[in-house]
Amino acid sequence: MPIGRERLLFSLLALLVATIQWWPMLRDPAATGFGDWQMIHHNWEAALVSLQRFGEWPLWDPFHCGGVPILGNPESQLYAPWFWLSFLIGSVLAVKLMLIGHVVIALTGVYALCRGGYGLRPASAALGAFAWGCSGWFVWDGAGGHATFFPFVFAPWLSLWVRREREPLREAAGVGALLVLTLFEGGTYPLPYFVLWLAFELGCSAWRARSPIASLRFAAVSLGAVALCGAVRLVPIYLTLEAHPRAVPNDDALSLPDVWNMLTARSHAWRVPGHPFVWAEYGSYVGVLVLSLAALGVPAALRRGRLQLLLGLGVWSSLMLGNLGPLSPFSLLHHLPVYDSLRVPSRFAVFVTLYLAVLAAHGCELLLQRTPRPALAPVLGALLAGGVCVDLATASWSAVHLWNEAPLSTAPSREQFHLVQRDYYRNYASYPRLNLGTPICYVGGMNWPVSGALWMGPTPQLRVQPASGRVLKWSQTPHSLRAEVELDRPGRLIANQNFAPGFRSNMGEPVADRGLLALDLPAGKHAIELRYRPRELAPSAAVSGLGLCGLGLLVFKRRTRRGPPA
Repeated sequence: MPIGRERLLFSLLALLVATIQWWPMLRDPAATGFGDWQMIHHNWEAALVSLQRFGEWPLWDPFHCGGVPILGNPESQLYAPWFWLSFLIGSVLAVKLMLIGHVVIALTGVYALCRGGYGLRPASAALGAFAWGCSGWFVWDGAGGHATFFPFVFAPWLSLWVRREREPLREAAGVGALLVLTLFEGGTYPLPYFVLWLAFELGCSAWRARSPIASLRFAAVSLGAVALCGAVRLVPIYLTLEAHPRAVPNDDALSLPDVWNMLTARSHAWRVPGHPFVWAEYGSYVGVLVLSLAALGVPAALRRGRLQLLLGLGVWSSLMLGNLGPLSPFSLLHHLPVYDSLRVPSRFAVFVTLYLAVLAAHGCELLLQRTPRPALAPVLGALLAGGVCVDLATASWSAVHLWNEAPLSTAPSREQFHLVQRDYYRNYASYPRLNLGTPICYVGGMNWPVSGALWMGPTPQLRVQPASGRVLKWSQTPHSLRAEVELDRPGRLIANQNFAPGFRSNMGEPVADRGLLALDLPAGKHAIELRYRPRELAPSAAVSGLGLCGLGLLVFKRRTRRGPPA
């Protein structure tokens, strides 16, 4: 069968498998997700409301924490292509299609890596694909709302493009494009992890080809693309993290029994004894069948000269084990900038399970090669791949059923924005469409500073102090406050929003007053406008625009003609 048709057929199979596995999520299109999904729904709704209702490019979210930046929020997915589906089908259904799409990318990525990178049979490649794309790691992230982890599905594609070595400049640009997409999808963990992944893959490539200079050139092109194309995200994120550092304790470690439970437990209590995180951070079910095939795949990979697979399994497993002491790999990594803010070492299980899946594909290949009757090999391969798929799909449904939270509110939007303190979790995702805000920050998010002087209720969101002036008229959008004020003597206009350096005014420089946004004014009658527009936006967007044009030329340039490979 032509390779193009084969890949198309497997892509259709991957879509079918992903749809069946996640059917409980799709059964009620309006149902929202459990846990962190409420934060993701909120973030998408805040951006959507800003664009759709007010015609403003989303830069500021007044509906959360008393007002926080969208521009500098590392978890913002505004620039992800999936977000724009919200205009057609709504944010909740767009999020669900994003999840299904990433599962398909994971499945087809491992299939392409096993077929094109390792030359395995279709059945073996399919088994490896199911073992990773349907594994418990993705299930628990998809069930619990770790949407910013979805770019991890690009890992096998990155590996494949590093290994191809046909047109290094074009392939390096392709790797750079995936890393930029990772950044735009809010890949708070995937992007720094992919830097390590790329270093490992290019190190192995340099060893194979005895060409470290070529690997360094590849890395320079890929990471240079991220620096240029991602400037519109990297610069604001850097400034945000510099102002509000997010270093976290290194206080978790895994034992070998813990790892066995992570990989084989079909169900588990929500709390994990002896660990600071819930089961969703550890569940990475692949099952005993996959582990058994992976054990068979070890000698098979060694016979084919693929020591890299065992080395990679060892490297990522050592990081996954966490804080085993001050000299353990994760503890050393945790001293580095950026990596000191990544708090859950078990998340390295995404790479561990990928290597186990590829080794299981090699184990399947070994069994098919040793089948006494070669004509039965396709049947055996189909049975093994199907068995893995069914095992993983049935093990995942209890988690997938967590997609049963209430739909977004259909109540009328409030005419005037104000802050409320009501059932936070039940209303958080709906606050933007209701035109309501909250001073509460979502647990586990950024260390946003929240003013203790914020006021609640449907009252004017601007006040004059001292009480020698009046707010005659005011209006508010997500990014701006407009008012007519009259002061008998110099005073201060105070807004019911957190202060941030990006705010600008037509009447001087805004200041902080007990953490609130404020503006000093002379006596008299004034038409005031306060608007959030950070200075770094325009130059960083210009750099990204130029970078994306250059990257597009490299990725889509005409292929170089070459003779057949030796």
